[in-house]
Amino acid sequence: TPFAPPPKNLRGLFAGSGSIAMSDPHMAQAVLSLLPRHHPRHDDPNEDVNLLYLGTATYDLERFKRKQTRRFEEMGCRIRSLDVANG
Repeated sequence: TPFAPPPKNLRGLFAGSGSIAMSDPHMAQAVLSLLPRHHPRHDDPNEDVNLLYLGTATYDLERFKRKQTRRFEEMGCRIRSLDVANG
């Protein structure tokens, strides 16, 4: 059977080296730019954004998780983590 098309509101940003890419402030800003146009963050940069971090394998470890989410924290995001390998 054919696959169903993804929902129109599904957005993603994909990087080859997660640790390097996700610690780059430009990458974090690019992720936040994927928010829907009607999200309050577009009008108020202090508006809360919740980010779910899926770090799989070694990226579940605290030091790697911190490296990949630090830029989002600096931008005021609330980070939640779903540890799938080391939880």
